[in-house]
Amino acid sequence: MLIRKGFVSNSSTTSFCVWGVSIDAHSLEFKNVEEFFEDDQVLVNPTPWDVIIVGRSWASVEDHQTGIQFKRQTERLVRRHLKKYNYNKPIKFETIEMGFNDNF
Repeated sequence: MLIRKGFVSNSSTTSFCVWGVSIDAHSLEFKNVEEFFEDDQVLVNPTPWDVIIVGRSWASVEDHQTGIQFKRQTERLVRRHLKKYNYNKPIKFETIEMGFNDNF
């Protein structure tokens, strides 16, 4: 599996593409691990590399939203979600593409 940040190609191998953050899995305080991954507002996806992707899929942009409105809404939701788990490190939002092809 490959995680790509920054410029995102129009690759047919993309599994998903989100606006969000990638964080170190060891930087969170879990009371209930399952609870962290069960959130209906944001996508929370662990990876095999101890990185967790937290964000929202670009496919979830609503018809009435502009790109900036989608980004701002997502950023609010992600910050609120991470705050519940005492994540206090700086957050850098970006487009994150995950795919299963090494030919990027």
